[in-house]
Amino acid sequence: MKNFTFLHNPERNTKAIEYLLQDAYNHPSIIKTPQMELQVLLKKTKMLYAQAFDYSVGSFIELLLAAQKQGKLAYSTALHPHLNEAARYISAIPLPPLSFPLDSLQKVDILIIPYIDDEIFTYNTIIQNMTKDIQNKYIILDISFALRANIITLDSLPDYADALLIDGEVFGLLKGCGVLLQSQNMFIKNDSRTIMGLGNAFIEALSSCSPTQENQTKILYEYLSQEIPNIELFAPIEKLLPNTLPIRLRGIKARRLTMALFHDNIIIANGRKCLFGLGEPSYVLESMGFLEHERRELVSLSFTPQDINELQKSAQIISLRYKQIQFLER
Repeated sequence: MKNFTFLHNPERNTKAIEYLLQDAYNHPSIIKTPQMELQVLLKKTKMLYAQAFDYSVGSFIELLLAAQKQGKLAYSTALHPHLNEAARYISAIPLPPLSFPLDSLQKVDILIIPYIDDEIFTYNTIIQNMTKDIQNKYIILDISFALRANIITLDSLPDYADALLIDGEVFGLLKGCGVLLQSQNMFIKNDSRTIMGLGNAFIEALSSCSPTQENQTKILYEYLSQEIPNIELFAPIEKLLPNTLPIRLRGIKARRLTMALFHDNIIIANGRKCLFGLGEPSYVLESMGFLEHERRELVSLSFTPQDINELQKSAQIISLRYKQIQFLER
């Protein structure tokens, strides 16, 4: 099975998951606070406080409400679909959180942003575009994809980050195994939820992340372009995380291509919600203003470097199935 959803749907890291099972089984009577359990992870960073964060809608609602108490909040719609859903639930409260794009950060106190945008895998431009405006802002930064691709490490984190979100599922841990690390204990201060073994599981999972030896994004795009002359990109290659490709295949619903390629042992996705089993198209492209039929043409690819011949063969199969579906939908 060739997995082209590497960042959204990685193979389970069984060695890391064993820590979650062993600690709970071997020490069932030991009660640890989140701070104690995640101390091994905190030591790798400059952060001082830690707690489990499961990336559910409920957890994001809790985070947004806690952040709202500290000041005016703005968030990126390209971080996680559950963050967007949480923001919609609390939109009726006084001074609801703002979403990007914004003309100015002058009246914003707290930012929740990703280092890498979800689904299209671009380096988030908020920091670069508003460098002068982020001084004295409290920044909660999701670094999941950047850590997984080894673009950054825990001991070389951006100086502007005051808190970090890390989704363990990106590293092959179980769904719901995430963490929130803070330099100041500003949010969800009395949280008592603890996942036994989570700290050691993260350390094990992070140790398996090696620097990208070869960026094959251009190679795969060239192979696909040879087979599909009208192929397009939803973002320039130079702005993409290595070995990722958000392509646009006009005239079809990419979800049908996803199902067709599954029988060829090739896994692709139309976006994050596609992997949730939902029929909704890309939520990130929606926030960028794309129409529904355009969003349904997204094929979000992320992969590990592989043999060139195998990469070319995958491109040919993707092209073949695309043309078949395109012909049938005329």
